[in-house]
Amino acid sequence: MSPMKAQPIAPPFSLTSYPFQRNASRLRLKKVNKKTRLTLKHVLIFLILAGGLVYTCSRLFLFLTNWEELNVRSVIIITKHETIRQELSAVISQMNLGNILTLNLKKIESSALTNRWVKKAKIRKIFPASLEITVVERQPFAVVKAGLQSYLIDEEGVKLDYVTPEEEVNYPQIILPSDSQLLTPERLSLVRDFLRVLEPAEVLKWRIILLSPPANLVAECAASSTRIIFGQNNFPEKLELYRRYHTWLEQKFGPLEYIDLRFYEDRIYFQPKPANQEILPAGLTEEEL
Repeated sequence: MSPMKAQPIAPPFSLTSYPFQRNASRLRLKKVNKKTRLTLKHVLIFLILAGGLVYTCSRLFLFLTNWEELNVRSVIIITKHETIRQELSAVISQMNLGNILTLNLKKIESSALTNRWVKKAKIRKIFPASLEITVVERQPFAVVKAGLQSYLIDEEGVKLDYVTPEEEVNYPQIILPSDSQLLTPERLSLVRDFLRVLEPAEVLKWRIILLSPPANLVAECAASSTRIIFGQNNFPEKLELYRRYHTWLEQKFGPLEYIDLRFYEDRIYFQPKPANQEILPAGLTEEEL
């Protein structure tokens, strides 16, 4: 028996080498990236197309801005108060609104803000021919009594409306002793700081009197005719001190004309109420306050 001969499983693997050509890739790249020359013909075609596009757009814009279908025909005013809606409608009806595309929203906003009750006005175009005005109203903050006049203001001190003595208003009262005294931003800031200290149920129980110079806040509580001189700062601490000792002082000295808390850290001044009550504490002038 002759021995078996081994047979190869697969033909032998051979590599074929190719010579490296350094400039072959560059030649192919040059062929692919061949640049197109820009001629005068190309420039003229581009200018003609651009000019045609500009002309078409200008004619279209001219047509749209003069198209009667785009003239504003309705104005929607969104507000909680019918009086504000009527007043703004009367103002805007006198304006020539014209085409909605050329409408000046800033001008309309400025006209809306001339209304004393309008704090902000958001203007929005509604195509094709409507305008929407959303109003943020000013909120009444207090009633100011200056001499014989009474008027309603918001937190910024803007005068909203006059108030007659017969009207009942559920807002804090700010008393200015004379017509000539102004409710300056400094004095209004004192009032805001004081009212923030009070609980919501207490706000209407206080009358605030502003005296100067310098600016001093004096307040009266409805439960008592005693005037409390708070000065210009530290209202929470002073109010707490008043609540703690007011009843004890009245039990010991009788009804009080005023309590001066401006120097509360060291001492408290007070004056028992005299037999004939004066508008200001006895011996104390407005200038001294």
